[in-house]
Amino acid sequence: MTMTSVEVRRRSWRLTGRYLWWCVVEARPAVLAIYTMRFLVAGALAGVAAPEDTADWWRMPTALAAWLCVAASVYLFDGVTDVVGDRVNGSRRPIARGTLPVPVAAGVAAAWAGLAVAGAAVLGGAWLGLVGLALLLGWAYSAPPLRLKRWTATAGAVVVLAGMATFTAGAMAAGGGGLPTALLVFAVAMSCWMGFVGALAKDLSDVAGDAATGRRTSAVRRGVPAAGRRVSVNALLVAVSFGAAAVLVDPVLRWPAAALVGGAVAIAVTCRRRRPAGPTRQPYRIFMTTQYVAHGAVPVGIAFA
Repeated sequence: MTMTSVEVRRRSWRLTGRYLWWCVVEARPAVLAIYTMRFLVAGALAGVAAPEDTADWWRMPTALAAWLCVAASVYLFDGVTDVVGDRVNGSRRPIARGTLPVPVAAGVAAAWAGLAVAGAAVLGGAWLGLVGLALLLGWAYSAPPLRLKRWTATAGAVVVLAGMATFTAGAMAAGGGGLPTALLVFAVAMSCWMGFVGALAKDLSDVAGDAATGRRTSAVRRGVPAAGRRVSVNALLVAVSFGAAAVLVDPVLRWPAAALVGGAVAIAVTCRRRRPAGPTRQPYRIFMTTQYVAHGAVPVGIAFA
């Protein structure tokens, strides 16, 4: 039976809608949520430090939308460039399982990058440079010839820079001319948490795919147990340093610092008790949960400061 033109259009729209949703899933909604929290927390801390700022109301939502387009584009592009590794690791994301064609995902990633640049152009000032830097970091992380995620050290460095860029963007959106002390301490601590803990913890579950695609991560080179010990030490160092800085700098930071210490202890206990000989996802789950709790604790700290 031949379909009518109306039925063809409806089917086309349904397929387009499914593809767009799968692109969002591939970009990892949980990651986009934490990017949103970083951005808004940075704006809140910058606003506390500079309450006289009277930026136009539309700038914050426009800036947040542009920054989420950056994050979504970068993570979707990473899925496009890592199909083999994701499949070896048993990923159930849309590209790896074959429901989202790679050319479609690549096109959407490019479109999201274009929207981010357009938003930056509307915002003006330093936004084009900041958005361009974030997109460049995403490309350098995932794509040849650099493909910086091949090594733990370079992957962590990219993640730290991306974290600092996000906090800077949130502060700029709030109208701040820079990062006040409390925000600077929080941004450095959480960016280090991302780069020195999260980037390593993720590798603990991806050993097979990383090895198959030539990545030389700490877990591939030294084994999961040794990499797990390194994650534990890094987590404790970052959390204790943040706790000490929070006590000295601003009472607002004591709540998120306490959350980070709790998460670091949980990671250390998990790695020590389980002594994982093979791939494990648990330390990364604790890392992600701790991020949510630490960022969610900032408004509590502001309320009770």
